[in-house]
Amino acid sequence: VTGVQTCALPIWETLAAGHVAILDATFAAPDERRAAEALAAEAGAAFAGFWLEAPDEELRRRLVARKGDASDATPAVLETMREFRMGEIAWHRINSAGPDPARRILERLDRG
Repeated sequence: VTGVQTCALPIWETLAAGHVAILDATFAAPDERRAAEALAAEAGAAFAGFWLEAPDEELRRRLVARKGDASDATPAVLETMREFRMGEIAWHRINSAGPDPARRILERLDRG
């Protein structure tokens, strides 16, 4: 059972009611990405998937600096993820290194 499947009903209800839902997860496996896309389609909602990327050095720096947040990611998890076969990633790829990656996502949304 994927994280999307576990939370599917409340997400579907949110989307079906015409609201925005943001799914914040790794989505490392292709079936997880497809499940997120299918959930939006079933609710009659538009879907935009964003794949955030950054150089490994930047990711390690962020992971070491984390204190008291919900993530369980560590530099060791990053190394494990680098060995994982993610398959084709058809989502919008965003370089999240540097200042204001959220602005780049909004700009991509504005362009369609």
